[in-house]
Parts: sequence; structure tokens; C-alpha cells
Amino acid sequence: MKKSLFGFAAASIIALSAAAHAAPKEVRIGTEAAYAPFEFVDPSGKIVGFEVELGDAICAAAELKCVWSNVPFDALIPQLMEKKIDGIMSSMSITEKRRKSIDFTSKYFQVPNAFVAKKGTAIELTKEGLKGKKVGVQSGTTNADYLKKYFDGVVEVVRYQTQEEVNMDLVNGRLDAMVVDSVIGTEWFKTDQGKDYALASPMLKDPVFGEGVGVGLRKGETELKAAFEKGVSKVLADGTAQKLSLKWFGVDIYK
Repeated sequence: MKKSLFGFAAASIIALSAAAHAAPKEVRIGTEAAYAPFEFVDPSGKIVGFEVELGDAICAAAELKCVWSNVPFDALIPQLMEKKIDGIMSSMSITEKRRKSIDFTSKYFQVPNAFVAKKGTAIELTKEGLKGKKVGVQSGTTNADYLKKYFDGVVEVVRYQTQEEVNMDLVNGRLDAMVVDSVIGTEWFKTDQGKDYALASPMLKDPVFGEGVGVGLRKGETELKAAFEKGVSKVLADGTAQKLSLKWFGVDIYK
């Protein structure tokens, strides 16, 4: 009997030890890899960028293994709901509208948005100043929501599947301006395509832009949310987020 109990105890210890060293849970993260330097596809086909490295650090702190998938922005929430992905990390702002469908962690960064136009252009943020103008935005974004809220029927809003399409039509003269994340715009100005463009308005501040960027999750997944919250808290507290910002942008966006 003693031998049997000893054997049972030894087996239990081995099982517990194996569980403690088990591989971390694999989590599928969706992102639209078209926003350098936040997230983009490098020449080897790998998804890289500031938000990807930050996401990997968050996952490591959360004791999760993140696997990245390239998903169109307007398909991210549908794919999350359909369980094709388990989380969203794609500069998706936390808004009340989105909270009706999905849950979010606390924010892990926040940058303002602005109008972009040809250098020397000043956008007047009034109905008179924007009347008759053609403004491009990516569909499904808070930028599109902002234009609808304040300038519906005043400007001609042109929605595109990707930000690259917006950029292209602005350069080709099919648009008067576009609304975009100011950091993405600033990075675009460094390229040959965007060198003749600049921020053309003050930074846009409105509740429609949300409370910052968080990890998007399905409602009711409390354990996964708690794990991500732990990860977000750690990378913000230990300086990881700031270091990655300096690496990818040359500035600390957290200031």
C-alpha cells in the first residue's frame, strides 16, 4: 500500500512539473500589415514593425505564444467573432461603437489623427472650409466616423479598402486631402511618394477617435483578457514600449 501511494505521489509530482513547463497557449493575432512602421510585411514575407514587436513583448509577459495573421482592417472584427483569430492588434482604437461587438484591454498607445494634404495647404476645420472638398479615408476606421459625424453632406468622403489606396489617389490628384493617424502620415512623408505632403490641420481631438489602442478580444474571454492586461501593464511599466517607440519612430510616442 505504501509503495502504491508513493508511486501515485511521484506520478503526481511529475505531472505537475510537466504542466508547469508546458508550452504557452498559442493565440492567433490579426493585424493589417500595411502601416509601416507599425506593422508591415518585410521582403522575406514576415510581418514586422513596432506594434508587432510590442505585441510579442506583451504576449511574452502574458505567457502566451502569439502567431500573427495579415487580415484586412475591416475584416478584423468579423474574423474575431468567427473565431478565425483570437485577438486584434492593428492600431484599433477603443470606441463605444466597437465595444458593442468586442472587448478591449486597456490602451497600450495613443496617437492623434490629422488631415494630410499638399505642402502649404491649410485645412480649416469648419463646414465652410471643407465644403466641396474630396477627402479620402480607409473604410472601417475612426477617421471615416469623424468625417461622417461632422462633415456628412459637406465633403465628398471617398472610402478605400487600404490606406495605400488612399495615399495613391491623393498623389494622383483624385483627392484634396485625407485623414490619417499622424504618426503614419509623418512616416509616409519620408517616402518618395509622400515627400510633397504634410499635416494640414491641427491634431483632431474628439470622442469618436476613442480612448487609445488596445488588444481587441471576444467578449466573455476573461482569462485571456486578464493575461493580456498583465502583459500590457508590464511593457508599459518596464520601459519596453518606450524603447520600441524610439527604435521604430526615433521619438517616444508615449510623451
